[in-house]
Amino acid sequence: MKRLIWLAGGAVVFLAFVIFCKDFNRAAGTAALNPNDLAAGASLYGSWGCATCHGESGRGTAKGPALVELSRNWEIQMLAAYLQNPQAVRARDKRLQMLSQRYFPLSMPAVELPAADRKKLAAYLLSLE
Repeated sequence: MKRLIWLAGGAVVFLAFVIFCKDFNRAAGTAALNPNDLAAGASLYGSWGCATCHGESGRGTAKGPALVELSRNWEIQMLAAYLQNPQAVRARDKRLQMLSQRYFPLSMPAVELPAADRKKLAAYLLSLE
């Protein structure tokens, strides 16, 4: 019985450690974003007209969802891939499918930029709080 309690306790500690590391890595990844990439991403946000649907500060509008705190659900590579082909990513993600229903018939367009620029835009979006 004592062994079972020790195993259960060890499993709880291990799980807590894994969750902490995941959150720490996500926060560290956001904090380590290159300031030049963030500035370039902010410029792309403006020039691509993202604010039309998502608002000047990314807080959302009736046309599109808020973009603040994206780092809770996204990492830079995943978000850059989404920007490249939102429909394909949404087709595999129930959360995004439900979110898109709120804004139907409007739909997120593909961001046709070179990969490096999509990554800079993604970096900027992940920095929004």
